[in-house]
Parts: sequence; structure tokens; C-alpha cells
Amino acid sequence: MNSFADSETLAVGDHWRSFSNEHRLALLRQVLLSDERFSAVSISRAFADGTVYVNLEKPLSPKERGTVLLDFEAALKERVDIGLTVWCEPLGDKSTLRNLRGIEIRTERVEGPR
Repeated sequence: MNSFADSETLAVGDHWRSFSNEHRLALLRQVLLSDERFSAVSISRAFADGTVYVNLEKPLSPKERGTVLLDFEAALKERVDIGLTVWCEPLGDKSTLRNLRGIEIRTERVEGPR
């Protein structure tokens, strides 16, 4: 059995880290526009460490969603930087019961020094 848990994670290159946030987003959007399969995806944010957050603009089945996100990540790794990883933004909690109880779930990422 193969275990990838101990494998080295590919890191982004110095050139990616040196780009401004606007330049990073522009590069990512070029890949989005290059393929119709990615029409449901929009870039939310991109960090210097290679983490790219996306939103899905239309409902996709789990099978479609997985394929689109994996294909998009593969395209980013091929065309922009091998160390990029794609994460889908978490959706807000739609549970009426939890909302009535005043429970709030926060998901926030703060970029720290590398």
C-alpha cells in the first residue's frame, strides 16, 4: 500500500512568492479563461504560500465538482507553478436549527510569515 502522508509537499517557487497579489490573481484568471470546463469556478484569494481559494458559481454534483477542481489544480500546476494547491471556500452553515441557537462557525485564514 502506498502512503503519501510522509511525502514531501511541493513548494511554490520564489517567482510566485515575489508576485504581487494582483499579479497572482491575474495569472490564475488566465488559466480559468483558457478552458470552458472551469466556467463554474471563480478565484477568491491566492496566497504567497501557494494556497488558492476558489468559489463555485453554480451547483455541481460531487462527481463534477471533484473533477473540475482537480483538473483546475492540474492546469495551475502545469501553467503557473507546481506548488499551487486549490481549496474550495467553505459555504456558510445552512442549518436553520444551528442558526436559531446562535452558533456561528468561522473559517478564516491568516497568512503568516514563511
